[in-house]
Amino acid sequence: MSDLNQITSKSLVQSIATDNLGDLLGNVAETAIDALLDEGIVRDVPIIGTITGLLKAGWDIRNRLFLKKIAIFLSKISDASAEERKKFAARFENDEDCRRFGEAVLLLLERAEDMEKPRIIGRIMRVAVEGHIDLARAMRLSAIVDRCYLQDLDHLPKFEEGPKVAERKTVVEALQSVGLLSTAGFDGGDFSQKPLKSGTIYVMNEYGEMLLKYGLSDDA
Repeated sequence: MSDLNQITSKSLVQSIATDNLGDLLGNVAETAIDALLDEGIVRDVPIIGTITGLLKAGWDIRNRLFLKKIAIFLSKISDASAEERKKFAARFENDEDCRRFGEAVLLLLERAEDMEKPRIIGRIMRVAVEGHIDLARAMRLSAIVDRCYLQDLDHLPKFEEGPKVAERKTVVEALQSVGLLSTAGFDGGDFSQKPLKSGTIYVMNEYGEMLLKYGLSDDA
């Protein structure tokens, strides 16, 4: 394990377990996070302080956008209680487990092409912290979000099962390809319908349902 991987992975797990995480980041608007980074307040969050220090030391870490993604992610995790977060973090006492978890999450956050995906992934991980879903499902669902074109996710709450007309088919096929929808046979259609609705039948699977329930709403 490289020193950098070990440092950042442990810092992420420590951040999840930070007592006052909610006070530092909870319900902070995206614009306010920029101010907090400038003022240095959130450096009390271990992963933020660690990466800020590495930047000063000349490590090749991306830019402040990466710190912002981490802060947004942790702001969603902070909705879980301190007791739940500490219990969750305790499972990573083994260095190898800590490294694998920390690296996986940080890579997902680094690859995010906007600030909404860290927010969605943070919500998903929060419900894993709270025990509503197991960690394996949370990581798989987070990886699915990573592979999604973000605007396609806007169509998920409006999805209706069945064959799709041409103008919706591209989005539906994309959601199916990343693992949020499944196919359930073929419908020849009713020729009295205009336009004709025929073709592959799409249905929402358990990961699509989990993303709707836990990832796309702050009310989860």
